[in-house]
Amino acid sequence: MRHLDKIYNYIFLLLCFVIPFSGLAKAFPNILIIALVVLFPFHSQKKKLSNYKKEIGLLLIFCLLITINTLIFERFEDLKIVSRLFYIPLVIALSSVVSSTTTVLKYFVGGSLFILIISSIKVLRSGGFELANGDEVNQLLMGERPYLGFVYVISALFCFYLGMKSKTRLLKTLYWITSAVFVGFIFLIAARLSTLSVFVGLILAFFYFISNKKVKLLALISIPFFLVLLLSFSDNLSKRFYINEEYANFLTSEPRYYIWDCAYQIAPNCAQDFIFGYGYYTTEAKLGTCYTEKDNFIDSQHKQWFLDCNFNTHNQFLDIFLSQGLLALIVFIVSILYLLIRSRSNFYALSLALFIVLFFSFENVLTRQIGCMLISILIITITRFNILNRNKLLNHT
Repeated sequence: MRHLDKIYNYIFLLLCFVIPFSGLAKAFPNILIIALVVLFPFHSQKKKLSNYKKEIGLLLIFCLLITINTLIFERFEDLKIVSRLFYIPLVIALSSVVSSTTTVLKYFVGGSLFILIISSIKVLRSGGFELANGDEVNQLLMGERPYLGFVYVISALFCFYLGMKSKTRLLKTLYWITSAVFVGFIFLIAARLSTLSVFVGLILAFFYFISNKKVKLLALISIPFFLVLLLSFSDNLSKRFYINEEYANFLTSEPRYYIWDCAYQIAPNCAQDFIFGYGYYTTEAKLGTCYTEKDNFIDSQHKQWFLDCNFNTHNQFLDIFLSQGLLALIVFIVSILYLLIRSRSNFYALSLALFIVLFFSFENVLTRQIGCMLISILIITITRFNILNRNKLLNHT
């Protein structure tokens, strides 16, 4: 039994290692998950699943509600997307028997560092390539910029935690340097959402780790100045935030300005669609029609770009409301509020929960396998941080 437990743990840790680049190799994580599902009933620690029962319960309610919607209204074309949602409760359940939190974090960081190194080599070999624009960015970075930026900001926080928990000065220094490398690479690749997440994490850290009110106020005031300085010196990042663009201001340059306007225009009018939504593919088709009829694009080339890309809602809340309706959205919001409320007393857990909210606010995360995998890792880590924090508090009482 011990040997079986060890094999299971190594397979799960390997899964944590490959999740950061699961957008490139979708089959390999699936093979590992199948192996874990087969071995799970024989693991000696499977009773630990009860530690995650509330999180898994809320997620299953959400997944089953969407599945019922899909089957009742015969949206069978949506089943491929719906099936990906079950990755989240499944991976969380499979993680419950792996006892070492720090080892899980180390393997995830290892996978992130691996892809960062490969990406850095490719960027250096590209010479003077401008990272702000162009489809070539994803090829250089070995994945889509928003998702990789999210991977790096998570890894930066994990390294900060591992550094805080390390007992030797050398390990502390190595982890904190690695955390700084991840943050630096986020700025280099001009990942806007992840840059915002870094500053949210910094602000939160001041409240949790700085007790002196004057120092805390000074640190908070300095953040906007640091951001302006960063934008001034980073040409890629300033262009990604549409500073000094020649043809338009921030709003008309931002794709979400048009996407969210179309999402508003296609909002359901009848009670059935309002409560149960249109379905994923119907929502996508309605957005495409809206882009075709819209006449406020910058020019014809800009409009054609929207038609070619056929953008989704770029907001998880909007996507769930339009595709699955009000009931699913309520369950989704309740699940997020549960995470936030439960995490309020722990810096690391609350930071990760806020990163999730930010990511959901600007991307459709749950329609992709890598998105579901990343969210599962985050919920696992948030739950473990909260359990460790609760045990620590109990030991002090």
